[in-house]
Amino acid sequence: MEGTHQHHFLIVTYPAQGHINPAIHLADRLVQTTGARITFSTSIFGHRKMFPNLTSIDQEVDEGGPITYILLANGYDEGFNPGVDDANQFFSQFKTVGSQSLSSIINTLDSRGRGVDCIIYTFVLSWAADVAHKHGIPSALYWIQPATIFAIYYHSFHGHEDHVAADFLKKQQIEELSKGLKASRRPYLWVLRADCRYEGIEIEDKGENEMVVEWCSQMRVLTHPSIGCFVTHCGWNSTLESLVFGVPTVGVPQWTDQGTNAMLMEREWGNGVRGGVNEDGILNGEELRRCLDLVMGEGEGGMEIRKKAELWKERLAEAVGEGGSSDRSLRKFVHEIY
Repeated sequence: MEGTHQHHFLIVTYPAQGHINPAIHLADRLVQTTGARITFSTSIFGHRKMFPNLTSIDQEVDEGGPITYILLANGYDEGFNPGVDDANQFFSQFKTVGSQSLSSIINTLDSRGRGVDCIIYTFVLSWAADVAHKHGIPSALYWIQPATIFAIYYHSFHGHEDHVAADFLKKQQIEELSKGLKASRRPYLWVLRADCRYEGIEIEDKGENEMVVEWCSQMRVLTHPSIGCFVTHCGWNSTLESLVFGVPTVGVPQWTDQGTNAMLMEREWGNGVRGGVNEDGILNGEELRRCLDLVMGEGEGGMEIRKKAELWKERLAEAVGEGGSSDRSLRKFVHEIY
Protein backbone atom coordinates (compact mmCIF):
# COMPACT_ATOMS: atom_id res chain seq x y z
CA MET A 1 0.00 0.00 0.00
CA GLU A 2 1.17 3.53 -0.82
CA GLY A 3 1.83 5.20 2.55
CA THR A 4 -0.50 4.59 5.49
CA HIS A 5 -3.77 5.89 3.98
CA GLN A 6 -5.87 3.48 1.91
CA HIS A 7 -6.90 5.57 -1.07
CA HIS A 8 -10.52 5.27 -2.20
CA PHE A 9 -11.18 5.66 -5.93
CA LEU A 10 -14.66 5.96 -7.41
CA ILE A 11 -14.51 4.72 -11.01
CA VAL A 12 -17.44 5.78 -13.18
CA THR A 13 -17.80 4.25 -16.62
CA TYR A 14 -20.08 4.42 -19.64
CA PRO A 15 -22.14 1.16 -19.87
CA ALA A 16 -20.46 -0.31 -22.95
CA GLN A 17 -18.14 -3.32 -22.96
CA GLY A 18 -15.33 -1.27 -24.48
CA HIS A 19 -15.50 1.07 -21.46
CA ILE A 20 -16.33 -1.39 -18.68
CA ASN A 21 -13.53 -3.87 -19.42
CA PRO A 22 -10.59 -1.41 -19.32
CA ALA A 23 -12.11 0.30 -16.27
CA ILE A 24 -12.20 -3.04 -14.46
CA HIS A 25 -8.58 -3.68 -15.47
CA LEU A 26 -7.62 -0.27 -14.07
CA ALA A 27 -9.45 -1.01 -10.83
CA ASP A 28 -7.56 -4.29 -10.46
CA ARG A 29 -4.23 -2.59 -11.18
CA LEU A 30 -4.88 0.16 -8.62
CA VAL A 31 -5.62 -2.49 -6.01
CA GLN A 32 -2.52 -4.53 -6.88
CA THR A 33 -0.17 -1.55 -7.20
CA THR A 34 -1.33 0.80 -4.45
CA GLY A 35 -3.59 -1.26 -2.17
CA ALA A 36 -6.44 1.11 -2.96
CA ARG A 37 -10.12 0.63 -2.26
CA ILE A 38 -12.40 0.90 -5.30
CA THR A 39 -16.07 1.69 -5.79
CA PHE A 40 -17.02 0.82 -9.37
CA SER A 41 -20.12 2.40 -10.87
CA THR A 42 -21.93 2.11 -14.18
CA SER A 43 -25.56 2.34 -15.28
CA ILE A 44 -28.28 -0.11 -14.31
CA PHE A 45 -28.06 -1.64 -17.79
CA GLY A 46 -24.29 -2.13 -17.51
CA HIS A 47 -24.57 -3.28 -13.90
CA ARG A 48 -27.01 -6.04 -14.92
CA LYS A 49 -24.68 -7.13 -17.74
CA MET A 50 -21.89 -7.56 -15.21
CA PHE A 51 -24.10 -9.30 -12.65
CA PRO A 52 -27.01 -10.99 -14.47
CA ASN A 53 -28.18 -12.98 -11.43
CA LEU A 54 -29.01 -10.06 -9.16
CA THR A 55 -32.33 -10.33 -7.33
CA SER A 56 -32.92 -6.57 -7.62
CA ILE A 57 -31.83 -4.10 -10.30
CA ASP A 58 -30.53 -1.66 -7.67
CA GLN A 59 -28.58 -4.27 -5.71
CA GLU A 60 -25.02 -3.36 -4.77
CA VAL A 61 -22.36 -6.02 -5.10
CA ASP A 62 -19.87 -6.33 -2.25
CA GLU A 63 -17.98 -9.61 -2.27
CA GLY A 64 -15.85 -8.67 0.72
CA GLY A 65 -12.85 -7.64 -1.34
CA PRO A 66 -11.37 -4.22 -2.14
CA ILE A 67 -13.81 -3.54 -5.00
CA THR A 68 -17.48 -2.71 -4.46
CA TYR A 69 -19.97 -2.28 -7.31
CA ILE A 70 -22.77 0.27 -7.08
CA LEU A 71 -25.12 1.30 -9.88
CA LEU A 72 -25.43 4.73 -11.46
CA ALA A 73 -28.91 5.82 -12.57
CA ASN A 74 -29.08 7.41 -16.05
CA GLY A 75 -32.78 7.31 -16.94
CA TYR A 76 -32.34 4.40 -19.36
CA ASP A 77 -32.61 1.24 -17.27
CA GLU A 78 -32.88 -0.93 -20.42
CA GLY A 79 -29.94 0.73 -22.13
CA PHE A 80 -29.83 2.68 -25.40
CA ASN A 81 -31.86 1.22 -28.28
CA PRO A 82 -30.39 2.64 -31.51
CA GLY A 83 -33.52 1.76 -33.48
CA VAL A 84 -35.83 3.61 -31.10
CA ASP A 85 -33.98 6.10 -28.88
CA ASP A 86 -32.67 9.49 -29.92
CA ALA A 87 -28.91 9.72 -29.27
CA ASN A 88 -28.95 13.42 -28.32
CA GLN A 89 -31.79 12.88 -25.87
CA PHE A 90 -30.02 9.83 -24.44
CA PHE A 91 -26.79 11.68 -23.67
CA SER A 92 -28.66 14.72 -22.37
CA GLN A 93 -30.71 12.54 -20.01
CA PHE A 94 -27.58 10.59 -19.02
CA LYS A 95 -25.89 13.84 -18.02
CA THR A 96 -28.87 15.18 -16.04
CA VAL A 97 -29.85 11.98 -14.22
CA GLY A 98 -26.30 10.65 -14.02
CA SER A 99 -24.99 13.83 -12.38
CA GLN A 100 -27.66 13.64 -9.68
CA SER A 101 -27.03 9.94 -9.15
CA LEU A 102 -23.25 10.38 -8.94
CA SER A 103 -23.65 13.14 -6.38
CA SER A 104 -25.93 10.87 -4.34
CA ILE A 105 -23.37 8.03 -4.52
CA ILE A 106 -20.64 10.33 -3.21
CA ASN A 107 -22.82 11.43 -0.30
CA THR A 108 -23.84 7.83 0.51
CA LEU A 109 -20.26 6.62 0.54
CA ASP A 110 -19.24 9.54 2.71
CA SER A 111 -22.01 8.73 5.21
CA ARG A 112 -20.65 5.18 5.44
CA GLY A 113 -17.21 6.44 6.34
CA ARG A 114 -15.89 5.70 2.87
CA GLY A 115 -15.20 9.18 1.58
CA VAL A 116 -14.01 9.32 -2.03
CA ASP A 117 -10.44 10.55 -2.60
CA CYS A 118 -10.56 10.65 -6.41
CA ILE A 119 -13.11 10.11 -9.18
CA ILE A 120 -11.93 8.45 -12.40
CA TYR A 121 -14.30 8.50 -15.38
CA THR A 122 -14.17 7.21 -18.95
CA PHE A 123 -14.67 9.63 -21.82
CA VAL A 124 -18.25 10.48 -22.84
CA LEU A 125 -18.94 11.11 -19.13
CA SER A 126 -17.10 14.45 -18.92
CA TRP A 127 -19.83 15.84 -16.66
CA ALA A 128 -18.45 13.60 -13.90
CA ALA A 129 -15.60 16.11 -13.52
CA ASP A 130 -18.13 18.86 -12.76
CA VAL A 131 -19.76 16.72 -10.06
CA ALA A 132 -16.35 15.94 -8.56
CA HIS A 133 -15.47 19.64 -8.52
CA LYS A 134 -18.68 20.53 -6.67
CA HIS A 135 -17.78 18.01 -3.99
CA GLY A 136 -14.17 19.18 -3.80
CA ILE A 137 -12.84 15.84 -5.06
CA PRO A 138 -9.96 15.50 -7.55
CA SER A 139 -10.94 13.80 -10.81
CA ALA A 140 -9.18 12.19 -13.75
CA LEU A 141 -10.23 11.20 -17.24
CA TYR A 142 -9.37 7.59 -18.11
CA TRP A 143 -8.52 7.63 -21.81
CA ILE A 144 -9.31 4.24 -23.36
CA GLN A 145 -8.12 4.87 -26.91
CA PRO A 146 -4.55 5.19 -28.26
CA ALA A 147 -2.81 8.51 -27.74
CA THR A 148 -2.58 8.84 -31.53
CA ILE A 149 -6.33 9.44 -31.57
CA PHE A 150 -5.78 12.68 -29.64
CA ALA A 151 -4.15 14.15 -32.76
CA ILE A 152 -7.03 13.02 -34.97
CA TYR A 153 -9.62 14.56 -32.64
CA TYR A 154 -7.56 17.75 -32.51
CA HIS A 155 -7.65 18.07 -36.29
CA SER A 156 -11.34 17.20 -36.35
CA PHE A 157 -12.10 20.12 -34.01
CA HIS A 158 -9.77 22.50 -35.85
CA GLY A 159 -11.16 22.61 -39.37
CA HIS A 160 -10.34 19.14 -40.71
CA GLU A 161 -13.51 17.28 -39.81
CA ASP A 162 -14.07 16.29 -43.47
CA HIS A 163 -11.04 14.01 -43.24
CA VAL A 164 -12.30 12.08 -40.22
CA ALA A 165 -14.74 9.29 -41.00
CA ALA A 166 -16.59 6.53 -39.18
CA ASP A 167 -18.45 3.43 -40.39
CA PHE A 168 -20.43 0.50 -39.04
CA LEU A 169 -20.42 -3.24 -39.65
CA LYS A 170 -22.45 -3.93 -42.80
CA LYS A 171 -24.48 -7.00 -43.73
CA GLN A 172 -22.24 -7.61 -46.73
CA GLN A 173 -19.17 -7.56 -44.49
CA ILE A 174 -20.65 -10.28 -42.28
CA GLU A 175 -21.26 -12.41 -45.39
CA GLU A 176 -17.70 -11.97 -46.62
CA LEU A 177 -16.20 -12.77 -43.22
CA SER A 178 -18.18 -15.99 -43.18
CA LYS A 179 -16.94 -16.90 -46.68
CA GLY A 180 -13.33 -16.13 -45.80
CA LEU A 181 -13.34 -18.15 -42.59
CA LYS A 182 -14.80 -21.19 -44.34
CA ALA A 183 -12.41 -20.82 -47.31
CA SER A 184 -9.40 -20.78 -44.98
CA ARG A 185 -10.14 -24.41 -44.04
CA ARG A 186 -8.85 -23.69 -40.55
CA PRO A 187 -10.71 -24.27 -37.26
CA TYR A 188 -12.28 -21.06 -36.00
CA LEU A 189 -14.25 -19.53 -33.16
CA TRP A 190 -16.37 -16.57 -34.35
CA VAL A 191 -17.89 -14.22 -31.78
CA LEU A 192 -20.82 -12.43 -33.39
CA ARG A 193 -23.34 -10.45 -31.36
CA ALA A 194 -27.04 -11.13 -31.86
CA ASP A 195 -27.62 -7.64 -33.28
CA CYS A 196 -25.09 -8.36 -36.06
CA ARG A 197 -26.82 -11.54 -37.25
CA TYR A 198 -28.70 -10.27 -40.28
CA GLU A 199 -31.60 -12.24 -41.73
CA GLY A 200 -30.64 -14.44 -44.66
CA ILE A 201 -26.97 -14.91 -43.73
CA GLU A 202 -25.83 -18.48 -43.14
CA ILE A 203 -23.37 -18.28 -40.25
CA GLU A 204 -24.23 -21.16 -37.95
CA ASP A 205 -21.44 -23.63 -37.27
CA LYS A 206 -21.82 -26.95 -39.07
CA GLY A 207 -18.84 -28.97 -37.95
CA GLU A 208 -16.36 -29.62 -35.20
CA ASN A 209 -13.95 -27.05 -36.68
CA GLU A 210 -16.49 -24.20 -36.68
CA MET A 211 -18.06 -22.46 -33.68
CA VAL A 212 -20.17 -19.28 -33.69
CA VAL A 213 -21.14 -17.72 -30.34
CA GLU A 214 -22.66 -14.42 -29.17
CA TRP A 215 -20.11 -13.86 -26.39
CA CYS A 216 -16.93 -15.33 -24.96
CA SER A 217 -14.22 -14.41 -22.48
CA GLN A 218 -11.83 -12.93 -25.00
CA MET A 219 -8.81 -13.01 -22.71
CA ARG A 220 -9.36 -16.68 -21.90
CA VAL A 221 -9.53 -17.45 -25.60
CA LEU A 222 -6.42 -15.43 -26.47
CA THR A 223 -4.38 -17.20 -23.80
CA HIS A 224 -5.28 -20.65 -25.15
CA PRO A 225 -2.27 -22.32 -26.80
CA SER A 226 -4.30 -23.41 -29.85
CA ILE A 227 -4.96 -19.82 -30.96
CA GLY A 228 -2.81 -18.97 -33.97
CA CYS A 229 -4.43 -15.74 -35.15
CA PHE A 230 -6.93 -13.13 -33.95
CA VAL A 231 -9.22 -11.58 -36.59
CA THR A 232 -10.22 -8.34 -34.92
CA HIS A 233 -12.07 -5.09 -35.55
CA CYS A 234 -9.10 -3.44 -33.80
CA GLY A 235 -10.91 -1.83 -30.91
CA TRP A 236 -8.33 -0.59 -28.41
CA ASN A 237 -9.11 -3.29 -25.85
CA SER A 238 -8.71 -6.06 -28.42
CA THR A 239 -5.59 -4.43 -29.81
CA LEU A 240 -3.92 -4.28 -26.41
CA GLU A 241 -4.98 -7.80 -25.48
CA SER A 242 -3.48 -9.20 -28.68
CA LEU A 243 -0.19 -7.48 -27.81
CA VAL A 244 -0.22 -8.60 -24.18
CA PHE A 245 -0.85 -12.24 -25.07
CA GLY A 246 1.39 -12.31 -28.15
CA VAL A 247 -1.31 -13.31 -30.64
CA PRO A 248 -0.77 -12.27 -34.30
CA THR A 249 -3.67 -10.36 -35.82
CA VAL A 250 -5.64 -9.70 -38.97
CA GLY A 251 -7.22 -6.27 -38.71
CA VAL A 252 -10.72 -5.57 -40.06
CA PRO A 253 -11.39 -2.05 -38.68
CA GLN A 254 -14.88 -0.57 -39.02
CA TRP A 255 -15.12 2.83 -37.29
CA THR A 256 -13.89 5.35 -34.66
CA ASP A 257 -10.31 4.60 -33.55
CA GLN A 258 -10.13 1.17 -35.16
CA GLY A 259 -8.49 2.27 -38.41
CA THR A 260 -5.74 4.02 -36.47
CA ASN A 261 -5.21 0.98 -34.27
CA ALA A 262 -4.93 -1.25 -37.34
CA MET A 263 -2.32 1.10 -38.81
CA LEU A 264 -0.29 0.96 -35.61
CA MET A 265 -0.57 -2.83 -35.53
CA GLU A 266 0.66 -3.26 -39.10
CA ARG A 267 3.14 -0.42 -39.62
CA GLU A 268 4.50 0.43 -36.19
CA TRP A 269 4.43 -2.82 -34.23
CA GLY A 270 4.47 -5.40 -37.01
CA ASN A 271 2.37 -7.94 -35.10
CA GLY A 272 -0.31 -8.27 -37.76
CA VAL A 273 -1.73 -7.22 -41.13
CA ARG A 274 -4.67 -5.09 -42.13
CA GLY A 275 -6.99 -6.61 -44.69
CA GLY A 276 -7.49 -4.64 -47.89
CA VAL A 277 -11.01 -3.47 -48.72
CA ASN A 278 -12.86 -2.83 -51.98
CA GLU A 279 -14.39 0.44 -53.18
CA ASP A 280 -17.34 -0.08 -50.84
CA GLY A 281 -15.08 -0.52 -47.82
CA ILE A 282 -15.72 -4.27 -47.65
CA LEU A 283 -13.02 -6.86 -46.95
CA ASN A 284 -13.99 -9.76 -49.18
CA GLY A 285 -13.70 -13.41 -48.25
CA GLU A 286 -10.74 -14.12 -50.52
CA GLU A 287 -8.76 -11.25 -48.98
CA LEU A 288 -9.46 -12.57 -45.49
CA ARG A 289 -8.28 -16.02 -46.55
CA ARG A 290 -5.10 -14.48 -47.99
CA CYS A 291 -4.39 -12.61 -44.75
CA LEU A 292 -4.93 -15.73 -42.66
CA ASP A 293 -2.57 -17.72 -44.89
CA LEU A 294 0.03 -14.98 -44.57
CA VAL A 295 -0.14 -14.65 -40.78
CA MET A 296 -0.40 -18.36 -40.00
CA GLY A 297 1.68 -19.75 -42.86
CA GLU A 298 5.33 -20.78 -42.93
CA GLY A 299 6.46 -17.99 -45.23
CA GLU A 300 8.96 -15.33 -44.18
CA GLY A 301 6.23 -12.71 -43.67
CA GLY A 302 4.22 -14.87 -41.28
CA MET A 303 7.28 -15.90 -39.32
CA GLU A 304 8.29 -12.25 -38.88
CA ILE A 305 4.79 -11.28 -37.71
CA ARG A 306 4.74 -14.05 -35.13
CA LYS A 307 8.22 -13.08 -33.96
CA LYS A 308 7.10 -9.46 -33.47
CA ALA A 309 3.98 -10.59 -31.60
CA GLU A 310 6.11 -12.59 -29.16
CA LEU A 311 8.51 -9.66 -28.75
CA TRP A 312 5.69 -7.29 -27.80
CA LYS A 313 4.34 -9.84 -25.33
CA GLU A 314 7.70 -9.82 -23.54
CA ARG A 315 7.98 -6.01 -23.61
CA LEU A 316 4.51 -5.48 -22.17
CA ALA A 317 5.09 -8.04 -19.43
CA GLU A 318 8.12 -6.00 -18.39
CA ALA A 319 6.13 -2.75 -18.53
CA VAL A 320 3.38 -3.90 -16.17
CA GLY A 321 5.74 -5.77 -13.86
CA GLU A 322 7.02 -4.21 -10.64
CA GLY A 323 9.24 -1.26 -11.52
CA GLY A 324 8.18 -1.32 -15.17
CA SER A 325 7.12 1.80 -17.08
CA SER A 326 3.38 1.16 -16.65
CA ASP A 327 3.83 0.33 -12.97
CA ARG A 328 5.82 3.54 -12.40
CA SER A 329 3.27 5.66 -14.27
CA LEU A 330 0.39 4.36 -12.18
CA ARG A 331 2.24 5.00 -8.93
CA LYS A 332 3.17 8.49 -10.15
CA PHE A 333 -0.49 9.20 -10.95
CA VAL A 334 -1.52 8.28 -7.40
CA HIS A 335 1.27 10.42 -5.87
CA GLU A 336 0.29 13.44 -7.99
CA ILE A 337 -3.32 13.24 -6.78
CA TYR A 338 -2.35 12.95 -3.12
